[in-house]
This record gives sequence, C-alpha cells and structure tokens, in this order.
Amino acid sequence: MYLGITSEEFWRLTPRQFLLLADVKRQEIHRQEYGPAMICAMMSALVGDRRSPTDFMPSLAEPRKEQTWQEKQEILGAMMSALGGKHGNAESG
Repeated sequence: MYLGITSEEFWRLTPRQFLLLADVKRQEIHRQEYGPAMICAMMSALVGDRRSPTDFMPSLAEPRKEQTWQEKQEILGAMMSALGGKHGNAESG
C-alpha cells in the first residue's frame, strides 16, 4: 500500500502513527472504489444479479490462490478437448 510518505518520514513514525496512516489510506481507497462499485452493482441488478457494491471492490477481494501446474494442465486439457484438439502427457509422446 502506497502511503505517500518518504522513507525518512516512515522511519520516524511510531507504530500507532503508522497504523493510523494506514487506516486513513484504506478509507481513501474505499471511497475511491465505492462509486464505480455502486454503478457495477446497479448494472448487475438490471439482469437480476443481487450483488453488493462491496463485491466489486478490489481492495476487499479475497486474495487468489496460485494455481499449481497440475491445475493449469487440467484447464489446458479441457480447453483443448473443447476445441477438438488432442492433449496428453508430454512424457507419453
């Protein structure tokens, strides 16, 4: 998170000051994201999707889990099958 301070200013902060600054920055990001998120929620409501504006706010999203190479291989195999191609293990030739 970018706090808008120099490294010298950062090192002079007390832990309490740092937490307060980080909280202010989180609130600022929340305010910036809420307007566009509200529009997205209203647009989704037009097609019957009942989602909250917070569902469209990247800062509130759960971090994504990195896919394993096996999961990637499985997805690629499914895509190849759907497109009519052949797929298989590289080792099997």
